[in-house]
Amino acid sequence: MSDAVAVTINETIAETSTNFLATTKSAFESGIADARASVEETWPKITDAVGKGMYNSAYGLAFGVTFPILLLAKSIPQNNSIVWGFVDGAKAASKYCDRTFSKK
Repeated sequence: MSDAVAVTINETIAETSTNFLATTKSAFESGIADARASVEETWPKITDAVGKGMYNSAYGLAFGVTFPILLLAKSIPQNNSIVWGFVDGAKAASKYCDRTFSKK
């Protein structure tokens, strides 16, 4: 037959639940601390990547707009009515923008 073994329980139900809650709280606090450390380590890398992406986008847009315009401008012969019209139009647009935005 089987021998009966007496097992003594040293903790009461209240002590067991208190220990469980303390262990759970400790685990949550440890997890939160690990998550915060990961975010603090990763955040600079994320901001650098976003900044580089924005820079490259702005660079590409500026190059894509400026290059064809300058290519066209350089292909037009200098000192003629077309160039004078471009210069006068650019000056008028600049003055108009200055007047418009200085009225704030």
